Amino acid sequence: MSGIFPDRGFVLVNALILIAALSAVAVATLEDRRSARETLVLSRDAAEADLLSDAGLLFAADLLARDELAGDVDSGDEPWALDRFPVEVGEHFVEVTTRDLSGLFNLNLLRGPDHEAAEDMLLALAELAGLDAGLVLARVPKGVVQEAGDDPHLFGVGDLAHLSDVSASKDDLRDLGTFLAALPLAQPINVNTASAPIVAAISGLDETQAERLVADRRQTPFDTVSDFADAVSRIAGAPKSVPEDLLTIRSSWFLVETRTSVGGVTRHVATVLARDPETGDVRTFMKAPWDAADE
Repeated sequence: MSGIFPDRGFVLVNALILIAALSAVAVATLEDRRSARETLVLSRDAAEADLLSDAGLLFAADLLARDELAGDVDSGDEPWALDRFPVEVGEHFVEVTTRDLSGLFNLNLLRGPDHEAAEDMLLALAELAGLDAGLVLARVPKGVVQEAGDDPHLFGVGDLAHLSDVSASKDDLRDLGTFLAALPLAQPINVNTASAPIVAAISGLDETQAERLVADRRQTPFDTVSDFADAVSRIAGAPKSVPEDLLTIRSSWFLVETRTSVGGVTRHVATVLARDPETGDVRTFMKAPWDAADE
């Protein structure tokens, strides 16, 4: 029999090799299809996460626009002041946080007509908050800035536009971002949203007195800067002067953070919004993914 079919073994080996090759091709094809399907799903999830993030931003912007038309005072207890608020969009949620940047120390005040008072405030804030005031002052361009007028959306020639303009490292940026902002010169510091260390720096109160003022402010926000000055003197127990030209009870600049997850995709986006004090129109100034290292 072996003489009649001398190549049977060879043919069987070839068939096995062909089957193995076809199996490998089939497996590779299935893997390609699986990979393509996973890529498609990931792309779909990413697109949906981006849309959810945008929806959260629009929600925050709408609250800010409505608030501007509703009153003349901006304080931390208003509807726009969200802290990881869950906004339902279809079957998903996006968390929204809105922080008032106008309640921080505006670095560009160091270059305005009241720059000496602003520098004193920064030095006091540095002592209270552990900031490196020398680092900041050394990197802020010297000389009075050319003002852009009264429009709080416009930066003047030479204005700082971001904390990275004065930060030497990411760690510096994280520390400075708690207390400092780079806003147009037309935006003073909002005494209704400033934290206790900033209140102490701008008023001359000690930390305990500043915390008391902030606690009282939660019950009754200041209607005018003069009301703030009166409260400072009352708590200090003696007349005190504050740099009223550097202070306000209104805000035009806000930081909105949105967080959402869809499938395997997570989005955490930080957006700076500028609000027109006359019309209430809200515009996007800067938008960027949040750095996970800063969490």
